[in-house]
Amino acid sequence: MSELAIHLVDAPYPVNRPREVAVMGAAGRTGRLVVALALERGHLVHALVRRAGALTLTHPNLTTVVGDIFDPDVVGGVVQGRDAVITLVAPESERQTGFFYHSTTTVLRAMANNGIRRFLCVSACAARDANAPLPGITGKLRLPIGRNRPLYADMHMMEDLVSNSPTIFTIARVVALTDGSALGAWQASGAIPKGAKPIARADLANFLVEAAFSEAQRRAAVVVTPALPAIAGN
Repeated sequence: MSELAIHLVDAPYPVNRPREVAVMGAAGRTGRLVVALALERGHLVHALVRRAGALTLTHPNLTTVVGDIFDPDVVGGVVQGRDAVITLVAPESERQTGFFYHSTTTVLRAMANNGIRRFLCVSACAARDANAPLPGITGKLRLPIGRNRPLYADMHMMEDLVSNSPTIFTIARVVALTDGSALGAWQASGAIPKGAKPIARADLANFLVEAAFSEAQRRAAVVVTPALPAIAGN
């Protein structure tokens, strides 16, 4: 049985000083939530977005940079001096083959050049095993997933790149993402748990911000799924 970590997001969040975090893809649906939550937690956030005006949030602790994720100078400026880097970039279309691998390569090189170690990214359970059935309702739908699809093959390569890098990484794998309200609790395990369900972006954002400055889930790829508060309290 895989090791399982369960966390309620209303638990105390220990932090002794404001941390500096770079968020790549900060204007996306998950990125915006990560930025807002990191600011709420008192962190200094440096956000990279593709287009001016894409991130409408303003805050004294928020610095927004408009630029290309493939531009090493832009990315280097965003990650320089940060305590952690969270990348949430995604291709604008599935025709952008190799997007995850090549964008992550740019970020990891910039981190290495600036001596930054802590790295977090999001992947999909389907990126690792094209043949493993997904549990629960998602598996029953038999969606066309796995490494045979270019998108998931790209994520698979990204995961290998990150896992073999010198960074202190956390890869958050998800069954799927929803735009629903936060459940308020998540669980992280080394394998897809029985009955795994899609997770709300808000709960994933909580996981990422918490994990960025936690000693748990370091140099690890974990499956992040919802956890009912009643179960988490057992």
